[in-house]
Amino acid sequence: MKRPLFWVCMLLSAIAVIWLVMSGTGDGLRGSAPLDEGAWQEQRTYAWGRVCGKESRGDQSYFLLTDLSIIQDAAESRQLLSIFQQMKTDRIQCFPASDQGNVLPKIGSKVLVTGEFSFFRKPTNPGEFDVAGYYQGKRIGGRLTEVSVLEEGAEYDWISEMAFRLRNYFGQRLDAIFPEREAGVMRAMLLGDRSELDPQLKELYQRGGIMHILSISGLHVTLLGMGLFRLLQRIGVRGGVAAAFAGGILLLYGLMTGMSVSAVRAIGMFLMRMLAHAVGRTYDLLTALGVMAK
Repeated sequence: MKRPLFWVCMLLSAIAVIWLVMSGTGDGLRGSAPLDEGAWQEQRTYAWGRVCGKESRGDQSYFLLTDLSIIQDAAESRQLLSIFQQMKTDRIQCFPASDQGNVLPKIGSKVLVTGEFSFFRKPTNPGEFDVAGYYQGKRIGGRLTEVSVLEEGAEYDWISEMAFRLRNYFGQRLDAIFPEREAGVMRAMLLGDRSELDPQLKELYQRGGIMHILSISGLHVTLLGMGLFRLLQRIGVRGGVAAAFAGGILLLYGLMTGMSVSAVRAIGMFLMRMLAHAVGRTYDLLTALGVMAK
């Protein structure tokens, strides 16, 4: 049988899809008690957690907390964590108070924070954007506003923190080089950051059916990864070393741009191509696609 690994991965992917459908994953609070949003709106909350990500978009900055431990009345803590579990979420957004500035804790560090907790409100009008469903898909169950960081651990994920700082640096350089409208497009194309994209321009891309060029995907990975790999070969770097270096740079680029689904797929396939080159095997596109689909 040709491409046995491809067919095994396709079978496992099909089984995973069937299991997700049968188990009802993604149905949110189906079958659970109604969510009493009013009881938790802007309630002062203390929480321990690990910083798993952060964003700086213009004047607004926030970080994400996971591995949560709510320091509250025992019954309230169990209730909140139970709701998160039912929603299949494990993260909260944290927006620093104005007196904290834009200084965010380092990614990977353990922090103790306090702020006003709220759930995302569900749509009340037909056709209204479902904010709660959108963030639930990102595994974010609620948000803390007016956050103060009371304690921060010394240990952190220096690779992810470096990637975040590089993204901010390159974003600032793009803002300095290009006019505002063009800088937003370059941020989206190169850094995966659409927050500064002009709404009218975004609508034009959507109407033209070319919105995909603003997503970090195979086009970016091929240009950057293969370009770097070929350049290293041209200057005399051995194949295995060139493949490892190009693969490492692509992983850092993926971390810097947020590791979207399309980026994970493209970078994963590129890494398998580099692995095939390093071990002297033939790269098979369908097999690589099947492995990433799994």
